[in-house]
Amino acid sequence: MYGIIMKKIQKLLQEDVLSDIVIDLDTDYIYIPNR
Repeated sequence: MYGIIMKKIQKLLQEDVLSDIVIDLDTDYIYIPNR
């Protein structure tokens, strides 16, 4: 359930601007690499 929610959030963000976003499910930390 939790993973599905995170995937939906990640998908929404990818459809927006942040295509390189990485979500660490272990620490709930969201990495947004600078280009």
